[in-house]
Amino acid sequence: MKAQETGKPVELSCAIGDEIVDGKPYEEIVEQARKYIQAKGGFEKFAEWGLF
Repeated sequence: MKAQETGKPVELSCAIGDEIVDGKPYEEIVEQARKYIQAKGGFEKFAEWGLF
């Protein structure tokens, strides 16, 4: 979502146990990613693109 807002590439990283990433709760980021992948047709369809 941040990339869409800024129009620039975004890189995020976190360590095991981190609860906040880029100022947002980790759970919120995971939920956004889940919704994005579902909107693209599910994981199988998303995986067709390969790694970014």
